Amino acid sequence: MLTNTSFNEIQSKIEQLPEEHKNYVNQMFQNAPLSLFEKMELVEYKKGTIFIRENGEVNRVYVLLEGYCQAMDHRILGNEYDYMRFRPVNVFGSMEILLGFDRYQ
Repeated sequence: MLTNTSFNEIQSKIEQLPEEHKNYVNQMFQNAPLSLFEKMELVEYKKGTIFIRENGEVNRVYVLLEGYCQAMDHRILGNEYDYMRFRPVNVFGSMEILLGFDRYQ
């Protein structure tokens, strides 16, 4: 669910993180312009929600602050398997943005 998120809400969420994660996120954004925070949204997905698909249009960079997510491979005949799990703090989509790709890899 996407929401309009204020800078104060984002800052509050970061402050609630465990110390190690809070320090990492603060360091990641220490030189970021305020305009970047104006584009950010806090999003919480329900379990099982697919938020990035391989070859999907690159339109966001995601930062996992809490919970976990997993990468799944969908094979022929409907077989799927998890091949990687991610825990906070992790960033998704930044590689594509930095490399100028228009599709998630």
